[in-house]
Amino acid sequence: MAFDREKIDELKSRLSDGSRELRDTAQVKAAKAREWAGDTKASLEDGMVDVRAKASQKSGEAVDWAKEHPVAMIGAGLVAGALIGALIPKGTGRKAASRTGGFLSRYGSEIFGLAVALSAGAREKASDAMAKGHDAAGKLADQAREKLKRD
Repeated sequence: MAFDREKIDELKSRLSDGSRELRDTAQVKAAKAREWAGDTKASLEDGMVDVRAKASQKSGEAVDWAKEHPVAMIGAGLVAGALIGALIPKGTGRKAASRTGGFLSRYGSEIFGLAVALSAGAREKASDAMAKGHDAAGKLADQAREKLKRD
């Protein structure tokens, strides 16, 4: 069985050309994929910076509002507690207490102390706000009396 040397050489040449074309195409596609991945990464990083900045700004605004309105925060906490209490089935508290008895016996007094300290701070802020409101109302009443005396 004799092979034709020319056909073999032609076949080698075509295979070599085909493999070069395939390699070149793969390199072009890989370069485009790297470029796309780099662009996508940069776009995502820019977006994350914006999201982080907005989240930080909004959380700062929420904290500032909460500091300015402590009584409203206490009211919101009471309303949230009442809603949660209304949604929880009866007897759940007893079941949870029986399961967490060890935890509560160990840390209950510390939790209670923390709650007392927090309520004292809230009470003090509410008292200060009431005193300021009372003073402002007194000044307003005095101004009204003065204006009535003049008229």
